[in-house]
Amino acid sequence: MSIKNNRKLILSGILLVVSTVCYLLYNIYLLYNIVGWSNPNVLNIIFTVVCAGVLISYCFIFNRTKLNRIVYYISLGLFAFLKAYFCVKRNYFNNRLFLLYSVLFLVIIAIMIIVKTKSSTELSIAGTVIFGVYAVVQIIILAGWIIKPYGFYINFYLLMFVAYTVMEFIAFLNIWLAEGGNISIKNKVTKNKVPIIVKTSPEDDLISLKQLYESGAIDEREYNQKKAEILNKF
Repeated sequence: MSIKNNRKLILSGILLVVSTVCYLLYNIYLLYNIVGWSNPNVLNIIFTVVCAGVLISYCFIFNRTKLNRIVYYISLGLFAFLKAYFCVKRNYFNNRLFLLYSVLFLVIIAIMIIVKTKSSTELSIAGTVIFGVYAVVQIIILAGWIIKPYGFYINFYLLMFVAYTVMEFIAFLNIWLAEGGNISIKNKVTKNKVPIIVKTSPEDDLISLKQLYESGAIDEREYNQKKAEILNKF
Protein backbone atom coordinates (compact mmCIF):
# COMPACT_ATOMS: atom_id res chain seq x y z
CA MET A 1 0.00 0.00 0.00
CA SER A 2 1.36 3.42 -0.98
CA ILE A 3 2.14 6.14 1.54
CA LYS A 4 -0.62 8.30 0.06
CA ASN A 5 -3.25 5.59 0.54
CA ASN A 6 -1.97 4.86 4.04
CA ARG A 7 -2.41 8.55 4.94
CA LYS A 8 -5.98 8.40 3.65
CA LEU A 9 -6.69 5.44 5.92
CA ILE A 10 -5.14 7.21 8.91
CA LEU A 11 -7.30 10.25 8.17
CA SER A 12 -10.33 7.97 7.94
CA GLY A 13 -9.44 6.44 11.29
CA ILE A 14 -9.20 9.87 12.92
CA LEU A 15 -12.53 10.93 11.40
CA LEU A 16 -14.19 7.73 12.61
CA VAL A 17 -12.89 8.31 16.14
CA VAL A 18 -14.25 11.88 16.18
CA SER A 19 -17.56 10.81 14.58
CA THR A 20 -17.97 8.07 17.19
CA VAL A 21 -17.41 10.60 19.98
CA CYS A 22 -20.02 12.87 18.37
CA TYR A 23 -22.40 9.92 18.15
CA LEU A 24 -21.98 9.21 21.87
CA LEU A 25 -22.50 12.88 22.78
CA TYR A 26 -25.58 12.95 20.55
CA ASN A 27 -27.05 9.91 22.30
CA ILE A 28 -26.22 11.24 25.77
CA TYR A 29 -27.98 14.51 24.97
CA LEU A 30 -30.88 12.62 23.39
CA LEU A 31 -31.36 10.35 26.40
CA TYR A 32 -30.96 13.10 28.99
CA ASN A 33 -33.08 15.82 27.38
CA ILE A 34 -35.56 14.13 25.00
CA VAL A 35 -36.13 10.40 25.35
CA GLY A 36 -35.20 9.96 28.99
CA TRP A 37 -33.02 7.35 30.67
CA SER A 38 -35.96 4.93 30.87
CA ASN A 39 -35.38 4.05 27.20
CA PRO A 40 -31.60 4.05 26.75
CA ASN A 41 -31.22 1.73 23.71
CA VAL A 42 -27.84 0.72 25.08
CA LEU A 43 -27.48 -2.19 22.65
CA ASN A 44 -27.81 0.15 19.67
CA ILE A 45 -25.12 2.41 21.05
CA ILE A 46 -22.77 -0.46 21.90
CA PHE A 47 -23.16 -2.14 18.51
CA THR A 48 -22.58 1.14 16.66
CA VAL A 49 -19.41 1.80 18.67
CA VAL A 50 -18.18 -1.77 18.07
CA CYS A 51 -18.70 -1.42 14.30
CA ALA A 52 -16.76 1.84 14.28
CA GLY A 53 -14.05 0.34 16.50
CA VAL A 54 -13.37 -2.57 14.14
CA LEU A 55 -13.08 -0.25 11.13
CA ILE A 56 -10.88 2.14 13.13
CA SER A 57 -8.56 -0.75 14.00
CA TYR A 58 -8.31 -1.57 10.30
CA CYS A 59 -7.43 2.03 9.39
CA PHE A 60 -4.72 2.37 12.05
CA ILE A 61 -3.31 -1.15 12.41
CA PHE A 62 -4.62 -4.06 10.34
CA ASN A 63 -4.39 -2.50 6.87
CA ARG A 64 -0.63 -3.22 6.97
CA THR A 65 -0.90 -6.82 8.24
CA LYS A 66 -1.82 -10.18 6.78
CA LEU A 67 -5.24 -9.88 8.43
CA ASN A 68 -6.13 -6.75 6.46
CA ARG A 69 -8.70 -8.42 4.19
CA ILE A 70 -10.40 -10.31 7.01
CA VAL A 71 -10.71 -7.24 9.26
CA TYR A 72 -11.80 -5.11 6.28
CA TYR A 73 -14.59 -7.52 5.32
CA ILE A 74 -15.73 -7.98 8.92
CA SER A 75 -15.87 -4.23 9.58
CA LEU A 76 -17.87 -3.48 6.44
CA GLY A 77 -20.13 -6.46 7.07
CA LEU A 78 -20.88 -5.15 10.56
CA PHE A 79 -21.75 -1.72 9.18
CA ALA A 80 -24.02 -3.30 6.56
CA PHE A 81 -25.81 -5.31 9.25
CA LEU A 82 -26.13 -2.19 11.42
CA LYS A 83 -27.67 -0.16 8.58
CA ALA A 84 -30.10 -2.97 7.70
CA TYR A 85 -31.01 -3.34 11.39
CA PHE A 86 -31.80 0.36 11.78
CA CYS A 87 -33.73 0.31 8.50
CA VAL A 88 -36.03 -2.43 9.82
CA LYS A 89 -36.26 -1.19 13.42
CA ARG A 90 -37.08 2.39 12.46
CA ASN A 91 -39.42 1.22 9.69
CA TYR A 92 -37.75 3.14 6.89
CA PHE A 93 -39.90 1.20 4.41
CA ASN A 94 -42.63 3.81 4.88
CA ASN A 95 -40.22 6.63 4.01
CA ARG A 96 -38.81 6.38 0.49
CA LEU A 97 -36.03 8.88 1.12
CA PHE A 98 -34.71 7.06 4.19
CA LEU A 99 -35.13 3.70 2.44
CA LEU A 100 -33.10 4.98 -0.53
CA TYR A 101 -30.49 6.29 1.93
CA SER A 102 -30.14 2.84 3.52
CA VAL A 103 -30.12 0.94 0.21
CA LEU A 104 -27.43 3.22 -1.24
CA PHE A 105 -25.24 2.62 1.81
CA LEU A 106 -25.63 -1.17 1.44
CA VAL A 107 -24.72 -0.92 -2.26
CA ILE A 108 -21.64 1.15 -1.35
CA ILE A 109 -20.57 -1.52 1.14
CA ALA A 110 -21.01 -4.24 -1.50
CA ILE A 111 -18.92 -2.35 -4.07
CA MET A 112 -16.21 -1.58 -1.52
CA ILE A 113 -15.92 -5.29 -0.75
CA ILE A 114 -15.83 -6.24 -4.45
CA VAL A 115 -13.18 -3.61 -5.26
CA LYS A 116 -11.01 -4.88 -2.41
CA THR A 117 -11.13 -8.33 -4.04
CA LYS A 118 -10.79 -7.24 -7.65
CA SER A 119 -10.62 -3.62 -8.75
CA SER A 120 -11.68 -2.30 -12.14
CA THR A 121 -12.27 1.04 -13.79
CA GLU A 122 -15.98 0.31 -14.25
CA LEU A 123 -16.47 -0.44 -10.55
CA SER A 124 -14.47 2.65 -9.62
CA ILE A 125 -16.73 4.88 -11.71
CA ALA A 126 -19.93 3.18 -10.51
CA GLY A 127 -18.88 3.37 -6.87
CA THR A 128 -17.92 7.04 -7.12
CA VAL A 129 -21.27 7.89 -8.73
CA ILE A 130 -23.16 6.03 -5.98
CA PHE A 131 -21.13 7.87 -3.33
CA GLY A 132 -22.20 11.13 -4.99
CA VAL A 133 -25.90 10.16 -5.01
CA TYR A 134 -25.61 9.01 -1.40
CA ALA A 135 -24.09 12.38 -0.43
CA VAL A 136 -26.95 14.26 -2.12
CA VAL A 137 -29.57 12.18 -0.31
CA GLN A 138 -27.72 12.69 2.97
CA ILE A 139 -27.66 16.49 2.46
CA ILE A 140 -31.41 16.51 1.73
CA ILE A 141 -32.16 14.56 4.92
CA LEU A 142 -29.93 16.74 7.10
CA ALA A 143 -31.32 19.91 5.54
CA GLY A 144 -34.83 18.71 6.35
CA TRP A 145 -33.91 18.46 10.02
CA ILE A 146 -32.08 21.79 10.19
CA ILE A 147 -34.24 24.03 7.98
CA LYS A 148 -37.65 24.37 9.59
CA PRO A 149 -40.75 26.26 8.30
CA TYR A 150 -39.99 28.99 10.81
CA GLY A 151 -36.34 29.31 9.87
CA PHE A 152 -32.88 27.82 10.36
CA TYR A 153 -32.67 25.76 13.54
CA ILE A 154 -29.80 23.85 15.09
CA ASN A 155 -28.83 22.94 18.64
CA PHE A 156 -26.20 20.76 20.30
CA TYR A 157 -28.24 17.63 19.60
CA LEU A 158 -28.46 18.33 15.85
CA LEU A 159 -24.91 19.65 15.65
CA MET A 160 -23.48 16.41 17.06
CA PHE A 161 -25.60 14.29 14.73
CA VAL A 162 -24.62 16.31 11.66
CA ALA A 163 -20.93 16.13 12.63
CA TYR A 164 -21.20 12.37 13.21
CA THR A 165 -22.94 11.76 9.87
CA VAL A 166 -20.71 13.98 7.74
CA MET A 167 -17.41 12.76 9.22
CA GLU A 168 -18.46 9.13 8.89
CA PHE A 169 -19.27 9.73 5.22
CA ILE A 170 -15.89 11.39 4.54
CA ALA A 171 -14.16 8.51 6.35
CA PHE A 172 -15.88 5.94 4.13
CA LEU A 173 -15.12 7.98 1.02
CA ASN A 174 -11.43 8.11 1.95
CA ILE A 175 -11.37 4.36 2.55
CA TRP A 176 -13.02 3.86 -0.82
CA LEU A 177 -10.37 5.97 -2.57
CA ALA A 178 -7.54 4.21 -0.73
CA GLU A 179 -8.79 0.69 -1.42
CA GLY A 180 -9.17 0.76 -5.19
CA GLY A 181 -11.91 3.27 -5.83
CA ASN A 182 -9.46 5.76 -7.35
CA ILE A 183 -8.07 4.18 -10.52
CA SER A 184 -6.16 6.83 -12.43
CA ILE A 185 -6.21 7.21 -16.19
CA LYS A 186 -2.47 6.75 -16.18
CA ASN A 187 -2.78 3.27 -14.70
CA LYS A 188 -5.47 2.42 -17.24
CA VAL A 189 -3.26 3.52 -20.14
CA THR A 190 -0.30 1.59 -18.76
CA LYS A 191 -2.45 -1.51 -18.40
CA ASN A 192 -3.66 -1.37 -22.00
CA LYS A 193 -0.34 -0.29 -23.48
CA VAL A 194 1.56 -2.87 -25.55
CA PRO A 195 4.86 -3.69 -23.78
CA ILE A 196 8.02 -2.60 -25.58
CA ILE A 197 10.61 -5.34 -25.94
CA VAL A 198 14.18 -4.00 -25.77
CA LYS A 199 16.67 -6.16 -27.65
CA THR A 200 20.28 -6.40 -26.51
CA SER A 201 23.31 -7.42 -28.55
CA PRO A 202 25.03 -10.80 -27.98
CA GLU A 203 28.11 -8.94 -26.75
CA ASP A 204 26.06 -7.27 -24.01
CA ASP A 205 24.50 -10.62 -23.15
CA LEU A 206 27.93 -12.21 -22.78
CA ILE A 207 29.14 -9.37 -20.55
CA SER A 208 26.05 -9.64 -18.35
CA LEU A 209 26.43 -13.44 -18.21
CA LYS A 210 30.06 -13.16 -17.16
CA GLN A 211 29.13 -10.69 -14.42
CA LEU A 212 26.54 -13.13 -13.10
CA TYR A 213 29.11 -15.93 -13.08
CA GLU A 214 31.78 -13.84 -11.35
CA SER A 215 29.29 -12.66 -8.72
CA GLY A 216 28.33 -16.26 -7.94
CA ALA A 217 24.73 -15.91 -9.10
CA ILE A 218 25.20 -18.88 -11.49
CA ASP A 219 27.64 -21.81 -11.44
CA GLU A 220 30.15 -22.82 -14.14
CA ARG A 221 27.81 -25.33 -15.78
CA GLU A 222 25.05 -22.78 -16.15
CA TYR A 223 27.55 -20.20 -17.37
CA ASN A 224 28.89 -22.49 -20.12
CA GLN A 225 25.37 -23.53 -21.15
CA LYS A 226 24.07 -19.97 -21.47
CA LYS A 227 27.30 -18.89 -23.20
CA ALA A 228 26.87 -21.58 -25.83
CA GLU A 229 23.26 -20.51 -26.41
CA ILE A 230 24.31 -16.90 -26.94
CA LEU A 231 27.16 -17.82 -29.29
CA ASN A 232 24.80 -19.95 -31.37
CA LYS A 233 22.81 -16.81 -32.15
CA PHE A 234 25.75 -15.29 -34.11
